[in-house]
Amino acid sequence: MRKEIEDLAKTITCETSIEELAGKVESFEEIMFLLQSIKNQSNLKTNKLTNVLKIRALLELKDIPKEKLTVPKIQRIMSIGYPSAVAIHDWLCEDSQ
Repeated sequence: MRKEIEDLAKTITCETSIEELAGKVESFEEIMFLLQSIKNQSNLKTNKLTNVLKIRALLELKDIPKEKLTVPKIQRIMSIGYPSAVAIHDWLCEDSQ
């Protein structure tokens, strides 16, 4: 499964839809691994930095109960290093056009 998620991370761009991702990652752990895989991409800055908003939306799409998003899990998401997801996402989408 990890190999599939790593491969998925290589294909993500700012045009990738939430729905496309939703069918491919099922659990919180898989979403976290996908985030880490995107961060580890060095071939394209778009892959490296974009899609935080989509992955946050994935958490909602997967109906992860709010009570399961504990402080440690939220800190783990934040520690991956996306301080301004909205600004970065918008900048990358502008940059890729």
